[in-house]
Amino acid sequence: AGALLFSQVPLFIQQYKQQLAGRVAELDRQVKSLTQTAELSGKTLEQYVQKFLQSNDIDFARQGEFLQEIVTRFKDYSYAWMSLN
Repeated sequence: AGALLFSQVPLFIQQYKQQLAGRVAELDRQVKSLTQTAELSGKTLEQYVQKFLQSNDIDFARQGEFLQEIVTRFKDYSYAWMSLN
């Protein structure tokens, strides 16, 4: 059983790296798009997200939470990816 488990670890790691790389690439695309949108408004990405978060309109505030989650996930996944390499 141990030999079988040991033989599967490299395959698991390879698949994990591929999944993580795909997620990082997609989130990178989204964050770059958000950054470009923010720049069109003369804002940084952080300022752009904060504008949504500070809105009195609950729909905009929730959109800000969603945008913040995208940025946070990108940072977390990027850190995990760099840690593996």
